[in-house]
Amino acid sequence: MNSVPVAFLDTLCATLQKTDLKELQKIDNRWSRTVETHCSRRRELIVYLYSNDDETEVWMRINEVPNYWNTHVPYSTLTKHDRIRRISMRWIRRELLPETIPMKRFRTKVLPVLSSMTDAFILEAYAESSKKLWESLFSVLHAPALKIKTNYLGGKCVEFIERQIALGRLEELDLCGQEWPKSMKASLLAFWKSPNFECLDISETNLTVDLEILIIMVERFLKGELCMETSLCGKPSDGKMKELREAVRSGGTLPLLEGIPQPSKSPSLWSSCDIKWTGPSERILRASFSTTNLYIRPTYPAYTSFASQ
Repeated sequence: MNSVPVAFLDTLCATLQKTDLKELQKIDNRWSRTVETHCSRRRELIVYLYSNDDETEVWMRINEVPNYWNTHVPYSTLTKHDRIRRISMRWIRRELLPETIPMKRFRTKVLPVLSSMTDAFILEAYAESSKKLWESLFSVLHAPALKIKTNYLGGKCVEFIERQIALGRLEELDLCGQEWPKSMKASLLAFWKSPNFECLDISETNLTVDLEILIIMVERFLKGELCMETSLCGKPSDGKMKELREAVRSGGTLPLLEGIPQPSKSPSLWSSCDIKWTGPSERILRASFSTTNLYIRPTYPAYTSFASQ
């Protein structure tokens, strides 16, 4: 590493999160000063955005993570060392958003700056009234998102999610709304197969969990590809998944479903409305059926036994 050019190290440090920079600081080397400079100047930020009713103004607040409301950061003080890790577009009391920016200026001047500082971020988009705001945001954000929580906010929203899934860094996706297009199925399948997939919640949408999705989850679990934080929640689709749900909840005989591995739980014990598969290290994948939703997650045997009581 002593022969690495300083310019390269400077560029590399600019892409790292602050936690990674702190780890590099522990290594005593000739390039430690570059790391120290980036770490000392780095601020990791959360941006709150909302607009007035006629969408002529954007109200904004920038805070430093993790102190949130105790550390307001004026937009005018942002530097190239700052990184935006969370963007929140939801209703917040007007008095908590100190900066007022004309919509046109925000879209042409401010938003490109914010976009250039955004990386490995979380997006929360629940403000349905701010169409100009979120359409602009979805159009310019090209950095990889780690978590997305959003209502259905139109075609730009769908394109943004599909683009983020294609980037391959997305870990969690939480959707709401009843207007999601069926064409999203292909992108969601790619998300389920992604090595970074951890969580998907579509229980409050018109999207459903079908047999193909269940098979993907079970097969990945049996191969040891799912971490313990993995979870999937959604309404089972009609057809074969509905048959499976009714059989599990009634304690009856499971239907023969092509492609799905044999569960490890005995039919006579299906009193807790779930199916279980035993995987590597004796971990268990639990698929639980409520009256409306299917919830899938890995567990440890001790927790599963306790939860079933």
